[in-house]
Amino acid sequence: MGLRAFRTIRQSRMFRGASLLLGAVAALLSGGCDKVARQTLYDRDGLVATRIERRYHDWSTGTDRTAVGYKIRFRGEALCGERLTRLLYADAPERAPYVPRHCPVAAEAAGRAGLLAFLDVSSIGDPRLARLYVDRGELVVERLLDERPERLHSGRFLPPRIDGWSRIATPAGDTLMIAHDPLRIVDLGRGELLDIEDGTALLIDRWRPPAGVAATFHAVRLADGTRLASLEMPAPCLALPDLQLDEPRARLPAAQGRARIDFDEVPAWRRTVLSWRPDAAELTPAMPCDRAGRAAAG
Repeated sequence: MGLRAFRTIRQSRMFRGASLLLGAVAALLSGGCDKVARQTLYDRDGLVATRIERRYHDWSTGTDRTAVGYKIRFRGEALCGERLTRLLYADAPERAPYVPRHCPVAAEAAGRAGLLAFLDVSSIGDPRLARLYVDRGELVVERLLDERPERLHSGRFLPPRIDGWSRIATPAGDTLMIAHDPLRIVDLGRGELLDIEDGTALLIDRWRPPAGVAATFHAVRLADGTRLASLEMPAPCLALPDLQLDEPRARLPAAQGRARIDFDEVPAWRRTVLSWRPDAAELTPAMPCDRAGRAAAG
C-alpha cells in the first residue's frame, strides 16, 4: 500500500471517529435538555396505559419540539410486538398483517369499558382502533370499526367536548363519537365538532362548499347519530375564521388574513353565528341576513 493511500485511509478513519464523537456529544446535550412528563391514563386489573410527553430542542432546526408516545403494559409486560398482534387478531389470525408487530400509537381511558387504543405497525401506517380490557384475569383485545374499510385518520383521539365520550375522525371527514358506558360508537356523519348543546352535536363542514356558501352546519342527535337539521350559510353572511377544532392546548398562528378562534373559544363563537332551536329542530343564522349579505327584514 502506498503512502498516499495510507494517509487517505487514516484521514477517513479520523474523520469518521470525529463525526461519531460529535454525534454522541450532540445526543448527550439534547438528552440533557429533554423534559419528560408521564401521565397514567388507565390503571386497572394489571392493565396500565401511560402517556409520555418529551420536550426537546431540535439542534438541526434550532426549535423546541414536543414528542408524544404511549406505553401499555399488562402485569408489567409491555404490549408491543407479535403478542399484541396475536391478541388483536385472536378471532381471525388469517387477517393479521404480514408484519405482525403492532404497538400503541394512542390510548384513552373508557371507564368501565376498559381502554381504547390505536394500534399500528410502523411500516404500514394503518392504525386499528381497539378496546382492551381484562376478563377473568385474561387480557382481551377487541377490534372496533372492522366494518369500515377506510383508514382512521392519523390514529388520534380528539377532544370530545363532553365527559364519558371519546371522539375520532375519518379521512372522509366524518366524526365518530364513542360512548364509554355502555360502549357504543355513534357516527355523526360529515363535519367537524363545534359544540354540544342539550344532547345535540353541532358540526361544521367547511371543505369544498358549494358556490356562494361559506360552510354547511349540521345538528345531529348525539344519542343515535340522527341528523336533525342542516344549514348552508351564505358566504356574504359569514367570514369564516381559522377555527382550532382539535387541539385544546395548541396556540397556533392564524392563517394569513384570518382571525383565529382557539379551541376553548369555539362554542362561544358558534353561538354568535349559529342558533339552534331544538323545539323546532331548526338551525338559523344568529344574525339573520339574506344571500346578498343584507340584514333580513323583520
